Amino acid sequence: MKNHLIEKLKKSGDSWISGQELSTALGVSRSAIWKHIEALRREGCRIEASPRKGYRLKGTPDLLSEDEIRRTLTTTSIGKHQIVYLPETTSTNSVAKGIAAEGAPEGALVVAGSQKEGRGRKGRTWFSPPGLGLYASLVLRPHLPPSEAFTFSLLSALAVADGIASLDNRLHPAVKWPNDVLIENRKVSGILIELATEADLLDYVVVGFGINVNTESFPTGLRMEPTSLLIETGRHIPRITVLTAIIARLEHEYQRLLEKGPDPILSEWRKRCDIEGRLVSVERLDKVIKGIVKSVDRDGSLILEDAQGRIHRIHSGDVAY
Repeated sequence: MKNHLIEKLKKSGDSWISGQELSTALGVSRSAIWKHIEALRREGCRIEASPRKGYRLKGTPDLLSEDEIRRTLTTTSIGKHQIVYLPETTSTNSVAKGIAAEGAPEGALVVAGSQKEGRGRKGRTWFSPPGLGLYASLVLRPHLPPSEAFTFSLLSALAVADGIASLDNRLHPAVKWPNDVLIENRKVSGILIELATEADLLDYVVVGFGINVNTESFPTGLRMEPTSLLIETGRHIPRITVLTAIIARLEHEYQRLLEKGPDPILSEWRKRCDIEGRLVSVERLDKVIKGIVKSVDRDGSLILEDAQGRIHRIHSGDVAY
């Protein structure tokens, strides 16, 4: 309904269009028209209203919709059977986990205009203002053992970095272990992987990602210095363009995992992440481990040698270098 309403307002240009005319054209009450107008305003549309003249559109933000997402995706499986678009939600991962538990099919996609409780690793919040970032989660149902779960962190980071790089030749994203995506050491994207198991197989994997697309300013006190595609390129990039690029790369990497296993993904991931050979500190719970990263293992864990020559296998933690 909102999409049809926007189209009617766009066609009227600078002219006013009455509530009654909109009501008749769309087959709903004038009260329903008013409610949809208010919803569009909350999403950032600038719509003027006059008791005697009706409504006219003064400007639209970078809006997304289920119809537009479905029409624009170039994938063969992701988003082909179920797309959920929400102007606002708690977090897309929470919604995706909910529909996955209820039997959502492989490739189900959840996209939100904003998040009230956007989450990153370790329960950290993800700044999710309306109309400026891309917030999405997808449901995968790989017939793989839980031991392969960490591969999805590497796969997702690689796909997001490659998708971003394809948008503008000025963008040179890198991956920070395990799955942050940076541009010039500033964080442009975060990824959250959540899953459920059944017996000795993964029941589902939820891949959630947030990307700072057209954000110009950020709150103070963020753990890492942030950036956005707008800040890096100086131009607005439509969020649907970013979504299409990322989802295409995610599908490609996922199919490669299923067909060839994790080794090709790890090889490509290493090209995006220059952590091997670096002196790093890894914060884990209440202690910090320092040492040289000798390699990234097949399961994605860091193999780190400390100053005493002891070898540590790091599966999770916050890395600084």
